[in-house]
Amino acid sequence: MGTEQTHYVIVAANLDENGFIDTDDDNIYDVLESYHDNGHEHTITECNGLTCIYDGMNGEYILIGNVIGKGLEFEGMPFVECRISDQNKEDVKEKILEHLGKFLTDEAKVNLTVSVYAFTHWH
Repeated sequence: MGTEQTHYVIVAANLDENGFIDTDDDNIYDVLESYHDNGHEHTITECNGLTCIYDGMNGEYILIGNVIGKGLEFEGMPFVECRISDQNKEDVKEKILEHLGKFLTDEAKVNLTVSVYAFTHWH
């Protein structure tokens, strides 16, 4: 476990490594790097309207979606009102399929589910 932490609330799909395929040109972690949020900055990193937060130590989660709340280590989580509609979830799912679908297995595409996650990310 890392020694620093960032707190998140994110509307996202939680994918595991088995849900991705590597193409000849790109390793999935190279692709996700441009989506990966910098846990040390207040600003939220986005690429194509999506942010990725992944557990680089244990591989427990690869979350891809929209961050709606972020708190740095000693600041805690700001107050966040979570009003997430089914349409919000569908929009996130469509963005994932549009921009990252070619890297997902057929099974991952069919089982792609978007939920709200609140957690502390150790890095």
